[in-house]
Amino acid sequence: MRSGESGVRRRLNRPVWVDLSVVFRQTCYPPARFRWDDRTLDVSREVWGTLHGWYRASTGEWFGLVSYAVAYADVQVERQLTLDDQLVPAEALRPRLYGRERRA
Repeated sequence: MRSGESGVRRRLNRPVWVDLSVVFRQTCYPPARFRWDDRTLDVSREVWGTLHGWYRASTGEWFGLVSYAVAYADVQVERQLTLDDQLVPAEALRPRLYGRERRA
């Protein structure tokens, strides 16, 4: 690949599930005085996303270029933080299947 060229040759638009607990690994437990506010995000579940392409790191790991939305932890509010074109580790992604494959 020459300099100045994009790593993605053809932009994909494949539906995927993004496991937020893998993307945002919890490295330590919340502090004792932790309080939710209106900016607290729920990163403990799977959300739907769109896979746009694949990139390989110099360490050999694969990352998907994904757009997805993260819900706020306050369930009273139906807001989401939209993240476009984010690199996500391959182990956090799985295809969203429909039809016959979904029932299997």
